[in-house]
Amino acid sequence: MQFSSFRFPILLFVLTFLSYSGYSQQIEPEHVMILGEESYADFCILHPTDVSTDFKYLPELPSRRKGLPTAEKTASFNIDYKSNCEGEVWPEDAKTAFEYAVSVWESHINSSIPIKIEANWLALGENVLGSASPTTFIAELGEEGTLSNTWYPIAQASAITETDLASQFDVEYDVVVNMSCEFTNWYFGTDANTPANSYDAVTVLLHEIGHGVGFIGSMTGNSTAQIADWGLGSQDYPFIFDQFTLDGSFRQLINENVFPRQTGELYDALVGQDGGVYFSGTDAEFANENLRVPLYSPEPFDEGSSYSHLDQQYFTNSPNALMRPQLERGLAVHSPGPVTCGIFRDTGWPLAQTCIDLLPEAEFLDRPELTSPFNGSNGNSVNPTLAWSFVEGATEYRLQLSQDFSFTNLLADETVTNNFYEVDQTLDFNTLYFWRVQAISPGGNSNFSGKFRFRTAQEPPEAILLSIPEDGATQLRPGFNFTWQEQNRAEEYELEIAKNEDFSPLTFNRTVTRPRFGGTQNLEFSTTYYWRVRGLNAAGAGDWSDTRSFTTIIEKPEPVTLKLPSEDENQVPVQAMLSWQESARAFEYVIQISEDESFPREQLIELTSTEETATVEDPLEYATIYYWRVKATNVGGETEFSPPRQFTTVVQETAIKPNYPNPFNASTTIRFQLSQSSEVTIDLFDTVGRRVAILVDEERQPGVYFERLQAAGFASGTYFIRMVAGDFMEVQKMAIIK
Repeated sequence: MQFSSFRFPILLFVLTFLSYSGYSQQIEPEHVMILGEESYADFCILHPTDVSTDFKYLPELPSRRKGLPTAEKTASFNIDYKSNCEGEVWPEDAKTAFEYAVSVWESHINSSIPIKIEANWLALGENVLGSASPTTFIAELGEEGTLSNTWYPIAQASAITETDLASQFDVEYDVVVNMSCEFTNWYFGTDANTPANSYDAVTVLLHEIGHGVGFIGSMTGNSTAQIADWGLGSQDYPFIFDQFTLDGSFRQLINENVFPRQTGELYDALVGQDGGVYFSGTDAEFANENLRVPLYSPEPFDEGSSYSHLDQQYFTNSPNALMRPQLERGLAVHSPGPVTCGIFRDTGWPLAQTCIDLLPEAEFLDRPELTSPFNGSNGNSVNPTLAWSFVEGATEYRLQLSQDFSFTNLLADETVTNNFYEVDQTLDFNTLYFWRVQAISPGGNSNFSGKFRFRTAQEPPEAILLSIPEDGATQLRPGFNFTWQEQNRAEEYELEIAKNEDFSPLTFNRTVTRPRFGGTQNLEFSTTYYWRVRGLNAAGAGDWSDTRSFTTIIEKPEPVTLKLPSEDENQVPVQAMLSWQESARAFEYVIQISEDESFPREQLIELTSTEETATVEDPLEYATIYYWRVKATNVGGETEFSPPRQFTTVVQETAIKPNYPNPFNASTTIRFQLSQSSEVTIDLFDTVGRRVAILVDEERQPGVYFERLQAAGFASGTYFIRMVAGDFMEVQKMAIIK
């Protein structure tokens, strides 16, 4: 697989969903990714080598006719030949080789939907024999056995769903295959008798078609930056091939917890620094004599060759040599080979019998199919139960459990009559194990099943060390945080809080992912609680921490309601006694008095009291309006101040004060005071003695009063204002200026 940059150089087309009643399978547009034409040549390519070999692999089929296999045809390909080689066109013998290669695949895979190939005869460069790519990838097939969030090549997706997805999404071709027109030493024969100095065209075409229909992954590496990534387009799903690739320690390459994307860690794994790269399908391993299947993983990353090929050296001169990245002169492999057929079966390709026949033959009984724990699963019990399918005719099953893939050192080698086995020993925590099963009967046995792997859970966490609050802490305000020390093996933490030291009943129980918890707002005030924490992971719960106690603070008081003086009360003594209703939970009261209802600090008189009364010791001013308010406090907090009230201190003499402002334009305020209840008249006269207005004419109680005079109806000039109250009479002068 070759890429011209770090990520796929892909043109993505947004599709409009086509709804045809004739289609049995509908795929949402966001789950379809079409590659741009310039990307086709950048995927999997095949390089020539200068090495010659005389290895030939042409499996014997029941009969042969005219040089073509006569095995049952279970798929069909339509080839559209195109030429772009300075006027050269596809040679007829090259077309014959192409059709022969297609006929081989038609008898190895099973698809009711014709597979359309764009076949290009063009210049690829001096070191490239051929290249190929699927044109489109499909995700979310919705079929049993397929994986979600995974891209499938369109030919495979159509075969699985039995739906012509290319027509549904107006895709012209399923596969693009490019063949180099620059080589002069092609051998186009179909008999596998390739001369030692020639390159076998059938082998190249079989190889490239294999990539186009499914032997392809999405891993790519940047050898300069030494980082790697995977995925395709805006939906960053792996390919189905990627779901099966592991490093040498059996860690999945697409596991972002182990190998974050676009990192050096993933690059190192991709170039084999962690013990190589392997395809982990059980059928592929079975076809490889129950050994691991190595993929090509050179250092540095080799664009177009690394990863999406079988290992070059491991499979040299073997029936599995087809899908290697480099082709020797004289080599002829006219079959996908057992391992490739196993890979296709693992990834979900419907196989034809010809491909199935390449896999190792079954013994007297069918192989058991392992079911649980699922292959590659993590976090399993250290006392697991292993389960598999029943095999018809089997009377017993032999189970083997090991910590090594080769089963050299067995932890268990047991024979049971049921299709499950309860491991009778406690396995190690956080350890990788392998297991397999063989069916047994008096007449004969099966081959061993594929090898499943599972990892046990981490060891339960150690006891947690608590941090805050300290044991015996007091006056904690609800809303505080619990904290404790982080424990490496803990995936979660369980916190218990109760009013009793035996934690029965619980006040609440919470499970959190971080070593802290702040949701304590609902704790009761003035209450003693007990708390403890333990760590959790897939293996279970660790021991509880030590138990600590704490006591919450008292709740702040209730708001204050004022009693006396009442609102607007007059003739209040200058050493006023103030009172209010008791506030629940109050330890102390703060009283403020001011001549300004905004209670500015510079004019403030402030008193404190532990009772519901307070007396002003330093006398207030006579005949003055005051505002007062009260708040309650305790160690738990304080209330807001009560709504303020006003009162007027004792008036000792009746008087009228100069109006303000004076002179005035629009209005002025007249202040007067009464020392006793009186009939009061306040009227206005002009300079010739005419009364022009009456401001007050009624009985008033002792107190201080303010009257507003509006001058809108008066002319500019001098006026006289007169106040009469009982024996009191006084006249003052004012001026209106307009």
